[in-house]
Amino acid sequence: MDANKENPRSNIPLWKIAFAPLDVIKKRKSAFLIWFIFTIIAGQIGIIVDFAIGFNTTNQSIFDFAGEFLYKNSRIGNFYIIGIAICASMLANIFTEIVADDKIKFRVHKVFVLIL
Repeated sequence: MDANKENPRSNIPLWKIAFAPLDVIKKRKSAFLIWFIFTIIAGQIGIIVDFAIGFNTTNQSIFDFAGEFLYKNSRIGNFYIIGIAICASMLANIFTEIVADDKIKFRVHKVFVLIL
């Protein structure tokens, strides 16, 4: 049997497969906007406020302060925590779609695995 007939994705370029998840931005603009506002912007409020307060209380230039600020926050793990929060929001979206799915096939097992 021909390999292209077995796997229809075999003749799709790799870059198209890699960027395929970004089609969600085009197809579900409102859902992406809500996710972006709450996860990216609202999730960074603590860091933004810390930057603004720290910059206003020092006499450094913005570039000197930004370099020091980024170094300090990366050392204490703030950006690692942000990565975890972004992954958690994506998992929450998958979780709600599984629960809302009409098909009950393996729903209990999927929910259990996602919670773990």
